[in-house]
Amino acid sequence: MGTQTVEFRAAPGLTLTAKLFTPGNDTIVQTASAVTEATNRKGTYAATFTDPGAAEFELIALSGTTPVARWFCTLTLTTATFQAYEVRVSSVVNSVGSINGVTFPANFGTLGINSSGHLLRLVLCDTTTTNSDMRGTDGAALASNYTAGRAQYLDNLNVGGPVASQADVNALNQSASRRVTLATVVQYERPDTGSTGYTVEARTYDGDGNAVNADSTPTLTATGSVTGSLSGNLGSATNPATGVYRWTYTVANSATLEQVRYDLSATISAATFTQSAFTQVTDLVSATWTSTDASRLLAVYNKLPSRSYLTGATVGAGELVPGDIWNQLPSAGWTNGSFGDRVLIGANTNRSPQVTGAGHIAADVHEFQPGVLTAADTDATFQAMINAQVLDVLATDLFTELSTIPAASSSLKDKITFLFMLARNKMTSSSTTATLFRDDGTTTVGTSPQGELAGVFTRGEFS
Repeated sequence: MGTQTVEFRAAPGLTLTAKLFTPGNDTIVQTASAVTEATNRKGTYAATFTDPGAAEFELIALSGTTPVARWFCTLTLTTATFQAYEVRVSSVVNSVGSINGVTFPANFGTLGINSSGHLLRLVLCDTTTTNSDMRGTDGAALASNYTAGRAQYLDNLNVGGPVASQADVNALNQSASRRVTLATVVQYERPDTGSTGYTVEARTYDGDGNAVNADSTPTLTATGSVTGSLSGNLGSATNPATGVYRWTYTVANSATLEQVRYDLSATISAATFTQSAFTQVTDLVSATWTSTDASRLLAVYNKLPSRSYLTGATVGAGELVPGDIWNQLPSAGWTNGSFGDRVLIGANTNRSPQVTGAGHIAADVHEFQPGVLTAADTDATFQAMINAQVLDVLATDLFTELSTIPAASSSLKDKITFLFMLARNKMTSSSTTATLFRDDGTTTVGTSPQGELAGVFTRGEFS
């Protein structure tokens, strides 16, 4: 009995099984007893079989249940190593004997080879004499047209990507550079009288950025954010240099303070280009500050009082001291020992408030002071107001019932409410406990222990 080893190729690093089939038959002839990968020839596997037969077989290699390789092998009943191949031997045996002088079988037409051995889609020859576009050395047309200089052009195009056409370059010039510009100062000062002119300048360029005149004089309009069209303030365009156009915009002393937008339209080489710019009509300095104005301001400063209550206790302090201001108030604003529209003060030089004597200012103004609240202040009107407030508490204000028993020291309101609940609300009484409930009849407010001992009935405190 012999052992046949078949070497075949598959992806390296796999755990494989191998099965043999008769070509064209789905029945497994034999499964390899072992499949091992070569140590150094990664991806080369050896499958071991035991006398499957002397014949050609189809070998299928599987990783788990997934096929990963398909080969053919021809085995004999001897112990040996056999190499797998891709194409069945029977497919090419007796098809070609030799190349020279052989007539190829008709079925080679499926491979694109005719009976003379030529590829049908590629005719090989040594020279061409009938193609006028590209000829060999016989006609020398190629050598005369494909010169070294023209070959250099191809080398120059080796930029590692697509090469731009002239149209692409022209489009880039027109999109990446401005063909027109428009400029003016950012603010127009409105004059106090008369009017002032300001320059608006436009420039025009060709596709390469060179100055060029427009096909015709560009048009310029002015629009105010408040007023609307202001084009009437624009003078006629001038063309002092190639590609340069200027207008004068006149600002009158009565002009509206607003933003002004300029819109330019210029036609260059039959293409129209537009641009906008903005400025602002504004008032800046309405009068010039002169040395005379400075002298007048200094004169006003020199007339300011120099008393300490304006500058502080010392000249350098820079803060106001309240006491200084109080003591320097004119005496006509004070009346000794009096109330009314004037400040009540004592009879001293420093004008301190009077805190003693009749009608004095009390130290604690939150308290009634003797001689301040008199019988006249508690007349019938005052008493009626007090009475109304007390009556309102007793007759109008509502108080919620208690949820717990009030303590011994509690408000009069809670004590009265507790007595009301004892008289009105539900109570239960057992031999040991009396229970007081809230108005709902289920919520307990408190309980009192009770019972009889030696003929004496005792009810304890509610809690």
